[in-house]
Formats: sequence, C-alpha cells, structure tokens
Amino acid sequence: WPLLIYPCKEWDKGAGKGQLRPPRQSQKCPGTDWGMFFDLGIYGVPGYLIRKEPYNPSKAMRRFNELVLSVGGHPFLYADQFYHEAEFEQLFDLDLWRKVRVKYHADGNFPGLWEKVRAEVDIIKGGDRVFFADKKRD
Repeated sequence: WPLLIYPCKEWDKGAGKGQLRPPRQSQKCPGTDWGMFFDLGIYGVPGYLIRKEPYNPSKAMRRFNELVLSVGGHPFLYADQFYHEAEFEQLFDLDLWRKVRVKYHADGNFPGLWEKVRAEVDIIKGGDRVFFADKKRD
C-alpha cells in the first residue's frame, strides 16, 4: 500500500511547556535535547481483505494505537483519531493547554482537543467484526 513517512524533530522543552510530552531519554539522539520521530500514514485496502482472509479492522487499529502509546509516540492531529479520551490524554502534555483554556474562558465555549480530532462515528465499535470469518489464514 502507499505509505506516508516523514521525519519530525521534537525537542525536550520540559514538562508543561507545550502540547507534546518531552521525548523519553532513550528516544533522544545522543548528546542532544531532541529526538527524531516520524509520521506514518498507511493508505489502501489491507491485504487480508484483498485476499479475503479473516480480518478485524477495529482490533488491528487498537493494536496499532496500543503500540504507539507503549513506545512513547503520539498521533499527528491532522486526521481523525481512534483513541479513547483517557488514552488520548496520556499521549499529550495538556497542562499548559488547560491553563490557557481557563484563562481565556474556552471551557464550555469551545470543544476540547480530543473532541476536535476524534472520529465523529465510532469506527472502532462499528468495525469490530471479522470479515471473511469463514476463511482460514494460511
């Protein structure tokens, strides 16, 4: 399938200094205060579906989300996100964002960050089924 991969340099500005959590020490390039991350976009129809093999898209997406969370990554926010709200909040440092929302009276007047990027339709719930369940994988 077509893949979108592009690098992103992320600095450690300290906790509470921005939306991104500081890179873990193990993620920083040696001798620097930054780490190299990448954005990954996967497009197209999964091979399992093309081959008419059993496939559960919700479970596949949940496994991918769990991987991103476990390695200290985060999603880029230009597309719908399929994290539950509590998981989403683990991915970002929202302390400064919350302070700014209070200062400018955004609460109750504007949606929160997760509300802006979550999918409008619960695709995880809707896709939680196995396509071609009667087929066996080789």
